[in-house]
Amino acid sequence: MDSHANVENVVNAARNPVTTNIFILLSIMIHINTALAVFNLLPVYPLDGGQIFGNLISKYNPGLSQNLLTYGPKVLLGIILFGLFTGKSILWLIIGPIINIILRFFDLIIIFIFKIF
Repeated sequence: MDSHANVENVVNAARNPVTTNIFILLSIMIHINTALAVFNLLPVYPLDGGQIFGNLISKYNPGLSQNLLTYGPKVLLGIILFGLFTGKSILWLIIGPIINIILRFFDLIIIFIFKIF
């Protein structure tokens, strides 16, 4: 069963414009923040993921760590530009499924909150 449908059922059951507007606002905020958080955890050095995973990668494979430090930002920019020009986002293929899993979890939290109130 789709969790998005469950959230919409909870909001529709309330039939309150204020509740619906709050749900829309929360949903947009959660989507944006989740996408930024997952993107930021990519193991490329200007991003936080490069700082977090950089030490771990350099411990086991110093050459890869140096290559990520040198070429990572350029490759990331190339992937982003490729998606902008072609409409086919390689980056979304990588981080999209992770974002969707996290969003389903937050949908369950929103359902729980709306059932309480």
